[in-house]
Amino acid sequence: MVTSLAAELKGFRFELLLFIAGIIGFIALFSPWARGGKVVILGMKGWQGNMLFVGSWLMVIAALIKYGVFNSETLESMNPWTDTVLGSAGAIVGIIGGVSFLYGIPSPYVPGFGLYLAFIGGALGLFSAIAIYWSEMEEGARGMDGRNRSSSSGGL
Repeated sequence: MVTSLAAELKGFRFELLLFIAGIIGFIALFSPWARGGKVVILGMKGWQGNMLFVGSWLMVIAALIKYGVFNSETLESMNPWTDTVLGSAGAIVGIIGGVSFLYGIPSPYVPGFGLYLAFIGGALGLFSAIAIYWSEMEEGARGMDGRNRSSSSGGL
């Protein structure tokens, strides 16, 4: 089951999911995080929304690094750490911001859908950052096997 799932996802671009997770985080910022009657609290009202804002930017930047938008030798030499660490750190920062807001909601308020969007974006970002890391490590191991075979067979 796991091998068939891995085979199906082999060509999938997880950086697209990471980018979408960042966009979901931005949408969550402007959505209601708590409601109490006619009063609505948006994500940008507190410091927790600022954490989600930073986390969403980190996820978007990590996806853009993986796509190669920033043409930099330094970023390319640090793969898979640049995109994976930035993406997972952004997801974790966003999740922490959402959890801290959830525990600080006053009693007459109930959580709004923007808070749930923040959690979905963070979970999707964390999953895709880990999947990017696994795929890059697999590609690196496959590349090492190919180099070792050609050098041991008497090649150049």
